[in-house]
Amino acid sequence: MSFLKSPPSLIVSLGFVALLLSGCSGPGATLDDASWQMSRDTIQAPYRGGVPHTDAQGRPRVAFDPDHSFLPIGIYHGLSGRYGGIDYSFAPLAAAGFNTVVAWGDVPTNVVLEAAEQHGLQVIISLPRDDEVLLARDHAQVLGFDIDHEPSVAEPLSEVLARLERFEARRADIRAIDPNRVVFTVDYPSAPAARLDGWETWRRAGDVTSFWNYPIAGDQSPSIGGPFGVGETISQAVGAVDAHKPIWFVAQAFEGPVFRFDWRMPDPAQARAMAYAAMIHGATGLIWFSYDSFVTRNGAVIGISPTPRPDYDLVLDHALTVDEPLRASARQIEASRELWGAVTTFNAEFAAQRELWLSPTAALDYQVEHRGARTSQAPVRTQLKQTREGLYLVAVNVDGDPVDFRVEFETPVTGILRVAGDEAIQIRDGMITGTLPGFGSFVLKLTLTDR
Repeated sequence: MSFLKSPPSLIVSLGFVALLLSGCSGPGATLDDASWQMSRDTIQAPYRGGVPHTDAQGRPRVAFDPDHSFLPIGIYHGLSGRYGGIDYSFAPLAAAGFNTVVAWGDVPTNVVLEAAEQHGLQVIISLPRDDEVLLARDHAQVLGFDIDHEPSVAEPLSEVLARLERFEARRADIRAIDPNRVVFTVDYPSAPAARLDGWETWRRAGDVTSFWNYPIAGDQSPSIGGPFGVGETISQAVGAVDAHKPIWFVAQAFEGPVFRFDWRMPDPAQARAMAYAAMIHGATGLIWFSYDSFVTRNGAVIGISPTPRPDYDLVLDHALTVDEPLRASARQIEASRELWGAVTTFNAEFAAQRELWLSPTAALDYQVEHRGARTSQAPVRTQLKQTREGLYLVAVNVDGDPVDFRVEFETPVTGILRVAGDEAIQIRDGMITGTLPGFGSFVLKLTLTDR
């Protein structure tokens, strides 16, 4: 979902979206909380051969290099300039720890590049014209170009492949001007069976595969997992590209009735769980949607900001809504400000973990068990990472209910160092044990007896 130079077409089956958001909750998913359970989805191992990623100018990499490997931590829609009597700048984005910005498409490219250089941000340019590609070519702040949006849900079905042909032609035009930057699209999160082939074909189409998944909606959101959960769709994309392309995940940081669906602002725990679930399943970059401004409000969305307003006194002539721009209530303003503060903390956390996420999955067997789950059959998701500094275990609870867990290796664990998370974790009988609160997560550095 994006608000660009002109509103992209987005044809959504709300029945499918409802399924996507429903997870696997319900009586049929209830587990016996008196016994330990295992699930094949608990242990994730997407990148045994190295993690596909890029440098800051979009050039592909697999092996981590501390001087060149880049982990995008971005946000839509950056603004620089004066609009509706309000001065906007990339300064708050840089101060919040973002390293990447997708600028609103109506901001002139030269202004975007100057602002990005001033504040040390990389830029993704959406729907660029040839003159904009030429202006961006060889500019150190440009990460890549984003063209087309949500193509896998195009109607009629034949249009999905027709748009792919146009995408490939446009990508060739861009590469003729700038052969080094990545060219990709941001797509729908998944597809029903009749459209799955097209969705997977689009995952392979760009130099990067990118899509959104916004699971927080309605009065209750008991889980971010399920058939079309955050982690599940990332894993599906990893499989579609055979683990050979970077995956930049667009995460929910907004609420609003856009396209008649009742999306709600995630709370900090839900947002953190979304980010960790995406990365554990194989994402190699995060882009939050979206920075609150007149742009989002004209799209019936309230985003996140350190200084959100009830409204921004500007009506766009190409807004996605036919009514007045969305106004924020006092509750919504507070939720926007709260999540901005939380995302600022996440940004620092993930920046510090750059090497971890861009290092391979460790080739070491282990077993994870859980008990007490009431929503999902696989509430705990983990990945074991091998970096130059040692062995790390990352875990997240994709459900809102707490769950007990224990992790066992072939040789006993003798030491743990908490890198992130504040959960109660201990070593017992050589195993890592504890309780993950609802939407909780952690990163541990491990010491094993034979390592």
